[in-house]
Amino acid sequence: MKKHSMLLSFLLILMFQFCSAQIDQNYYYRLTNTFLGEGRSLDTYSGKTNEPFMGKTGNYSGQYWKITDQGNGTYRLTNSFLGEGRSLDTYSGKTNEPFMGKTGNYSGQFWKITDVGNGTYRLTNTFLGEGRSLDTYSGKTNEPFMGKTGNYSGQFWILTKIKPIQ
Repeated sequence: MKKHSMLLSFLLILMFQFCSAQIDQNYYYRLTNTFLGEGRSLDTYSGKTNEPFMGKTGNYSGQYWKITDQGNGTYRLTNSFLGEGRSLDTYSGKTNEPFMGKTGNYSGQFWKITDVGNGTYRLTNTFLGEGRSLDTYSGKTNEPFMGKTGNYSGQFWILTKIKPIQ
């Protein structure tokens, strides 16, 4: 009986570690999804709006995402290009589009990163809840949006560790 209890405890610990996002906060990450593949990465435009887009993968500071633990299983997403003064957020309203908002205590900036298997993660935020996930449109521009959560390849994100934060 004691061996079974120890084995069960060990398996539970392994499952918890496997199912939790293992984020090294000392590194930048590249965010790609299984719909677009490694050739397109989450990035931000320069200019007034700094809106997110899926850019051609390259050595661009807008594609270097810092993922910072905010407690309660949530993270803040900022990038090297805009710095910690701007965070990935979502507008309120019908479309709930993602944007790079001024960093603050806003529920749209608290992201849950959920392991969905095969090295992929689902990104939801506290504002919209688990019913909406970060996704990308099909078509020419593939802009990011908050889609109804489902089994869609645009909602399966790959977080690739790319370089240490200095």
